[in-house]
Amino acid sequence: MCPLCNQSVKENQLYPVATLDVIIEEFIKMKQDYLIDELTHLSAAQEREKERHAAETEESDLSAPQIQKECKILKKGILYGCYVVNEQWLENSIKKGYPIPESRYEISGDKEMGRTGAPEKARKNKESKKPNLFKGLKLCVVDDNLQRHVEKCILVGGGIIEDNCKEIIVCSDEPELKRQELKEKFPEKTLILKNWVFDSICNFELLEKDDYYL
Repeated sequence: MCPLCNQSVKENQLYPVATLDVIIEEFIKMKQDYLIDELTHLSAAQEREKERHAAETEESDLSAPQIQKECKILKKGILYGCYVVNEQWLENSIKKGYPIPESRYEISGDKEMGRTGAPEKARKNKESKKPNLFKGLKLCVVDDNLQRHVEKCILVGGGIIEDNCKEIIVCSDEPELKRQELKEKFPEKTLILKNWVFDSICNFELLEKDDYYL
């Protein structure tokens, strides 16, 4: 009599209950037939490869170029006290779908001046609410080439542009050819090469002018 359905059961309708040994044996056979061990091993190997690749990607993020080519945007970014980051920050932010922390991607300088740490110095200077680089400095800028850009840098850095002052920034790409002409045009004035402005920005400190006098 079946205890569940209360029906009579014949002997030939009864099936033996599989023992634990039989179940294990069948499972081992199934693993061999379907290569389960090999697939599991392959899957684990794939996971390890993914982890290795992720680690390499993480490392490449940290070793992304921290020296950038000098450009106008770089100078203004420094003077504004912004985070100046490499392109890897943008790529990884797009992958993540949101802006990631900038600190690991902050550049440390430009190819011309080297690792000066200017972006970080300028940013911390702004965070501390200290005066900007050219604060209170009065300068006159002459020559058409790059004049507007130099003036913009000085103004953003807290400086003052005047038509008549003791120190004149010369923006010419070939100032040596105009040396005599400029000295005659601006007698008793101190002529300074525009690179003094740019190099001071890229170091975020007012450099000595001795090497920049025309």
